[in-house]
Amino acid sequence: MQNKNIIDIENHKQLFIDKRFIQDSGNVSLTMNPPYMAEDPILIADRPWEVHIGGYNTVIKEDGLFRMWYD
Repeated sequence: MQNKNIIDIENHKQLFIDKRFIQDSGNVSLTMNPPYMAEDPILIADRPWEVHIGGYNTVIKEDGLFRMWYD
């Protein structure tokens, strides 16, 4: 038996946060800022394994230092 609360999106693309999946909210709005390309690079590949620095990154502040994991 299938749960009636599950929305099957099959293999279609969807936004990470989609209003269809939020039952209710108060004083909240979903906003997507437009992307832009900075004149100077933010990250510079300076190691042999950093041929391309991808868009999937995580930054965490740990013991007063910012650490970044990237693909």
